[in-house]
Amino acid sequence: MREVYTDGAYYRMPARGTTTTCWLAYDRSYSNPAVSALQRHIKLCYIDRDWISWSGTFSIDGFFGDDTLNALKKVQAYHGLSQDGEYGPTTRSTMHVRWSEDPGGGGRVGCGSSGYFD
Repeated sequence: MREVYTDGAYYRMPARGTTTTCWLAYDRSYSNPAVSALQRHIKLCYIDRDWISWSGTFSIDGFFGDDTLNALKKVQAYHGLSQDGEYGPTTRSTMHVRWSEDPGGGGRVGCGSSGYFD
């Protein structure tokens, strides 16, 4: 994960090295903090707001398994994207993400994308 500043807010996003450009896909072999960040965004900004339908629990465990794959496909459908179940540049730039006004997670917290915050 990496904290980045854009559009007047700080985001903790899935990242690779010094960039937020990363590609996450189905892989249940190991836990990854970038997958945990993705799962957190999906839960807080889509499932908890009922923007996508979800029954049962959604775990934030760092494993890109069946639940993460299916939830990400629903997020992609919500935004009218191709439902390949992979977190790449197009999905990243479209998704609503958890954000806060100042570093370290303090201040106002919400979900936003493309200059839209609520």
